[in-house]
Amino acid sequence: MRRIAIEGKRILNGDVFIQGSKNSALGVIAASLLTKDKVIIQNVPKIQDVFELIEIIKLLNVKVDFVENILIIDSSNIEYKSLINECVKKIRASYYFMGVMLALFNECEIFSPGGCNLGNRPIDMPLDSFVKLGVEITCDNDVYKMKKINKEKDIIEFKQKSVGATINTLLFSSSLNKEIMLKNISIEPEVMQVIEALRLMGVSLEVKEDTCVIKGRYKKNGFMISIIPDRIEAGTYALIGAALADKIRIHNVEIEHIKYLLDLFEKINVKYEINRKTLIVYKSDIKGINIKTEPYPGFPTDLQQPLTVLLTTASEDSVIQETIYKDRYAHVKELNKMGADIEIVDDEYLIKGNKTLVGSDLSGKDLRGGASLIFAALLAKEKSKIEGLKYIERGYFNIIENLKSLGANIDVYED
Repeated sequence: MRRIAIEGKRILNGDVFIQGSKNSALGVIAASLLTKDKVIIQNVPKIQDVFELIEIIKLLNVKVDFVENILIIDSSNIEYKSLINECVKKIRASYYFMGVMLALFNECEIFSPGGCNLGNRPIDMPLDSFVKLGVEITCDNDVYKMKKINKEKDIIEFKQKSVGATINTLLFSSSLNKEIMLKNISIEPEVMQVIEALRLMGVSLEVKEDTCVIKGRYKKNGFMISIIPDRIEAGTYALIGAALADKIRIHNVEIEHIKYLLDLFEKINVKYEINRKTLIVYKSDIKGINIKTEPYPGFPTDLQQPLTVLLTTASEDSVIQETIYKDRYAHVKELNKMGADIEIVDDEYLIKGNKTLVGSDLSGKDLRGGASLIFAALLAKEKSKIEGLKYIERGYFNIIENLKSLGANIDVYED
């Protein structure tokens, strides 16, 4: 097993360059299969989730060339296949193939998707939208079978905002020969980039606030697109910088996409500067806060876990209300082992401030939780050992190398 050893209490200083967005890349790659022309996707992050998705599309007889950070996809000979494959179980985004296969072949057979264990993560909303769009669905032994058999409704309204349901429904409904209205869609930058890809492909879409109108079939043009910077990666380094950095310069940041983070920084007294697409963060005396996770443009659930770490250093107590994934708390037990004082009451994390963390043996159980434990180990006195690097590498490219370049004392070893 690969583990991370970290000697904490090092002051960080230097530059970090943000990669392309994981969630945007996964959605755009799935969308690219809808055209028989060549697709060129630039700024694709070389992370495990992307490699897993590529393995799935190769099963469909799709040609893929991944050089540097440029992904070239040729779906001219794509074939229908049942996606009863272990690759599907490894990542959550595999369920985008439901929308893709239905759009291309009017049927789909696929394993239930995998991904991080964050408690209850149902896929009822995309399935419900598929049913309303005329799809018959059965599920047996964790295998979904879907077939387009009925006429579709004109209006789909999501009961709550969901990135996955929005993207999945967009992929399928863009193939239908009629106008479809989607209400209460997610408006995350990653969703908007999938919409951009569909427009480049020839889909006619109109978006106003949280409503999207899709007007008939697409032309299936090939396209070129560059993946937006990863706002969650940028936020993770920024939160680390607020606790530990003499001066950290975070480059390739889309400032418009992180306004929720800058609003947070104003409230908790983080010193920062903006220079075009560079966010500069300094070690600060943190104030406590009462905050909740929300759909974009609110504070994202994917930054809840590293924020929890930062708030253990605050001068006052804090409360985070987790409204997206109620069971996203595996990191709390590990932080309390290190000397944090965090209590979970219903969906609220009650975080005592002014705590000094002490190194410990830690276990990361999911992508963002694992990254938050790296953050905690960097803060802690003495040495920490962390298992779960395989989860962290699903979403952060070269995180160990990046932190070492900033001055962190980190080693990766096997035992």
